[in-house]
Amino acid sequence: METINGKLIIEADHQLENLTQNIENLAQQIEALELNMRAMSKTERTEYRQQITSIKVSLQQLERYYNRLLSTAILTVIGLVSWSIWLNFTQNPSPAQQPHSKVAIARIHPTTSY
Repeated sequence: METINGKLIIEADHQLENLTQNIENLAQQIEALELNMRAMSKTERTEYRQQITSIKVSLQQLERYYNRLLSTAILTVIGLVSWSIWLNFTQNPSPAQQPHSKVAIARIHPTTSY
């Protein structure tokens, strides 16, 4: 095929038919590429949605683990405080319950020696 000043010059009808077939083939290839691109974008969107769903499930599991850990820590602190209070009450009886011990008080008399 020849061109003069950017214009296509067709010498015979069979060249025109070949050109029409080439254009139709190119149009079909372009349509096939567009369909492939759409299908790829659908699969990409599906994969993206699956990844988001997977991340949500993982986040929910982490939230459950965090809540369990937090409740365990709070209960542990409450238990330790209660235990220490109980130990203080059992080791240090109140003044009314303390036995009266008699302490011998010795008087020191000054002695004078001359």
